[in-house]
Parts: sequence; structure tokens; C-alpha cells
Amino acid sequence: MEAQGLSNPIERRFMRAHDDWLVFAENKKAKLLLWQVNEADTPLLQTYFQVQEENACAVMQFDDVFETGEQFTDAVIKNIIDFYHQRREGSAAAGIVADWQPPEFESPGANPILLNIAKSLIQHHPDVFPGFVWVFQPNVVHSEPLFAEWILKLTAELCLDKWLAERVRLVIYGELSERLQSLSLVAPESIHLIHGVYNMVSAPGEMVEESTERGPGADFRRLFIALTETIPLNDPSRLARLQEQALTISRKEGWFDQSVVIYLLAGAAQLKWQDLSRALAAYQSAVKEGESAIAVNHPAGNKLVANALFGEASVYFSQKEYTLAAQCYERIVPYTTAAGDTVLTIEAWRMGAYCWREINQFNCAWSAGFNALKAGLLLDDEMKINSNLCVAAYWMYQNYGRWEDHYDELLTLLHTLYGDEWLSIITPSTTEKTTLATD
Repeated sequence: MEAQGLSNPIERRFMRAHDDWLVFAENKKAKLLLWQVNEADTPLLQTYFQVQEENACAVMQFDDVFETGEQFTDAVIKNIIDFYHQRREGSAAAGIVADWQPPEFESPGANPILLNIAKSLIQHHPDVFPGFVWVFQPNVVHSEPLFAEWILKLTAELCLDKWLAERVRLVIYGELSERLQSLSLVAPESIHLIHGVYNMVSAPGEMVEESTERGPGADFRRLFIALTETIPLNDPSRLARLQEQALTISRKEGWFDQSVVIYLLAGAAQLKWQDLSRALAAYQSAVKEGESAIAVNHPAGNKLVANALFGEASVYFSQKEYTLAAQCYERIVPYTTAAGDTVLTIEAWRMGAYCWREINQFNCAWSAGFNALKAGLLLDDEMKINSNLCVAAYWMYQNYGRWEDHYDELLTLLHTLYGDEWLSIITPSTTEKTTLATD
């Protein structure tokens, strides 16, 4: 289908994806589609199949954890049966007699049972389920070789039943490994590989360019999109030019918050490119713009300054200038406190503690780390467990030898935060050593 006449860039990309799908769908011999796309384009296919799933009972997505082939097959079987049972009442209301019962089976997790269930369901409801498209997207794959072996075996078994093979299609999509892509070489007739290229990274810029909106806001958005697209290009001169053009608009309009965003974007780019002096200057400029936002009572002013200071501290941290980094992290606290953001307050204190510990300033490290834990008293019980507070708490416990004189004080606070089971709660599941530093 010719996509140029469609209304917007997203719709055009959907149609390009649909055209790729039709190439597979019209290939009667192909049973498994390996749809390779990059990370940026993956959400397009997620949405594509979500729409198909909502509009057609025959499209089903399975995202269970893959541990073994038997376990995953069993999960797929259960999902199909649950899918049918959950829709019995709705089907009855629509005049559909939903009286299908799955065939009895004794060995869960076997592919022939899965295929037999599909065949039974299609034969019982040919109008509702003329066929199936099964999309396999396990959210965790414990063994990719086993997963590849499982999908290859399922495809081969499907091909053995000519009647069913005409009615069932299998799909795996996303950033596929070489192992998965190579399956198309094993069985080129039944396994179809598509390299989809949809350039979703460029879509926001195209939408802004095609917008009929005019004025400073529209011009600023165009420049902002162009800036974000410049970062992966490693083009400092273009970044500087676009940055200045965007700042000219934000300053003229008094948009201090937008000026902060531009400086933060520039700082992140320069830090990525290892131009540390320019990164530092950008973050420091962001702090000043954020202070101006506070002066005019901008509701996000304190959070803007805090983010700018986190950026500034990251430059010092990357250079192992731990004293400057620690001091910068502690400057953040009044702003996160004013913004009512307890999680960021904990983050500032905990990173400060780590930096002090790196230069053997143990009293300062104790004070900062203890302040991180005290800030955690403001969190609800769920957030205490599922936030950076646990990381700070475990690090303080690990390093108690550096502040033995305060150990009783530390234990009392840990009991207050987490109760008698505090150690099992704060201990990370991984066996690797935990630090406060972030990579």
C-alpha cells in the first residue's frame, strides 16, 4: 500500500509495518515469523499487535517467563483456556453459545496437546476462531538456546498437521539475537525473517515539522526535537547551534523551565561525549535558570534545580572528584525537600555518603548515610521496600565497621524502618556486592 498519502508519520509507519506483515501472511508455506526490529521500533510492533489482539479473538500474545519448553507450553495452554472461560458471559450476551470444553490431557506442557487444543477450539467455533496468530514475547528468557529449540520444535510439529498449519501462525518480534534469526536458515520455507525498519526515532520530528501550528511554542518544539536527534550523531557544533536557537526563544518568552531542560539536555550530551568542561558549564547554567524559575514561583522550580545539581555532581563523580561531588549532592537536599520528593532526597544523601566514604571521610559518610535513612521515615511501607532506601540501608549495614560507635543507633533506626526482619528485607537478592554508586 502507498503510505505517502496517509495523514501523519505514525500512521504511515503502521502501514509500512502492516505491509511487511502481509508479505508473511500471504506466504502460505510460512508458519513462523521472526520480525527483527531495533529497540526504538519495537514499541510500534507492540502497539500493532495490541490493536490486532483487541480487534480479533484469533490474535493472542503470551508474555510468560520462559524457563523450559514444557513450562512455557503449559503456561500458553492455561492462558488459552483462561481466555475462553473469562469471555463466556460476554459471548452468551452476544448470542454465542460458549460451550467449548478443552480436550482432556494428562501430560501438561506437551506441544501436541497445545496444538490439539487449538484444533479443537477452531473446529468448535469456526466463525469466532477461523485461525490463530500466537505472538510469543516472554518477558524473561532464562535460556535462549532452549527457547530457540522450543519455537523450532513447535513450528515443525505444526507443519505436520496440514489442516492446522493452514490456520495457525506463530510470531516472535523485537531485537532478535543471531541465534533466533538463524532459525530461518534451518527451515527457510516455514520460517520467515523480516528486517523491519520504521525509523520511529524520526517520527516526533516529522510530526512537529508537519504540524500547522506556528509561533514561539511550535518553533521551540521543533528545535527541541532536533536537539534530541543530535545527541546520537555526536555533532557538538550542531548541538551548540540548536541549543542557542532554543535558548533565544525560551529567554525571550521567560520560559525558565524550558531553558533548564535545554541545558540539561546539552549537559547530558557533553557528558556522554566526555567533554566534561562543557557538561559542567551546561549543568551550572541549568542551576541558575532553575533558581530564576523559583524566583517567579514556578511550581517545578525546586525539582529543576535538583535535577541540574544531580547533573553537576555526576560530572565531578565521573572525574572522581569526590569532595566536590559530595558537596554538590548535599546541596540538592533543600530543593528536594522543598519539592516534597523524599526518594530524590534519599538519593542525594546516599550518593553523598558514598563519595565521602571513597575519600575516607567516615564521619561525613555516616552523617549523610544516616540522613538518607531518616528521610526514609516519611515513606510508606511499600516504598520503603521498593525504593533506593533499601540500597542505602544495606550499604550502611555493610559498612558498620567504619562507625561502630553508632551501631546501636543504626540498628534502632533499621528496626524502626523495617521491623524485626529488617536484615532479610534490605538484603538484595543478588549475591553481588552492593554499593551506593550507580554505573
